[in-house]
Amino acid sequence: PDIQQVSFTDQRTTIRTWVCEPIAQSLMVYAPEEQSGVFATKLDLFFKKKDPNLGIEVIMVGMNNGTPNTSEVLGKGRLESADVSISDTANTASTFVFENPIFLNANKEYAFYIQADGNSPEYQMWMSEIGYPDVTTGAQVYQNPYCGDAFRSSNARTWTAMPKEDIKFNLYVANFSTGSGTAYFENENDEYITYNTLALANSQVDVAVGDEVYLINS
Repeated sequence: PDIQQVSFTDQRTTIRTWVCEPIAQSLMVYAPEEQSGVFATKLDLFFKKKDPNLGIEVIMVGMNNGTPNTSEVLGKGRLESADVSISDTANTASTFVFENPIFLNANKEYAFYIQADGNSPEYQMWMSEIGYPDVTTGAQVYQNPYCGDAFRSSNARTWTAMPKEDIKFNLYVANFSTGSGTAYFENENDEYITYNTLALANSQVDVAVGDEVYLINS
């Protein structure tokens, strides 16, 4: 089917942070009542600085006991350094397209984390922090704008929550067009049993009630 991109946006444009170690953001997806979930297709992130040579990857994972579960990898997207856009105003997005659409159940927590190649310390990413001004509007951030938390880690396994901070991102989901079609199913002409002759293993055993008897014509 044709796929259109529909954006779920989280506008956060205040503080930048180093991405020399993995950093993550939890999120919860909402869908119409008649839908059990959505297919995420791509993710926008916003960078202040980048490594001139090394690329960066975003990984979508599940959550376990309120923290990112990096053993449950749902999908990935990657950009080379040349494809990463940077901005002093947090308004220029770098788009990570997932290798395949990722199904996310409605009203369930997920997370994505960002890992720079070689743990490069050159990447800086735009985030928000409660109490600090928005770099675009100058207004003070006084609440978390989204249902989720940022996390930091030194090994992408043990995570520490940063409840006052959030990553700025846009999450896009697929909008499938409906249509009609015909599917044809046909059995293969396979033969699973071949034989030449049959011999009774024990001719003295009588057939009892409940036995299944098979007749094979020679």
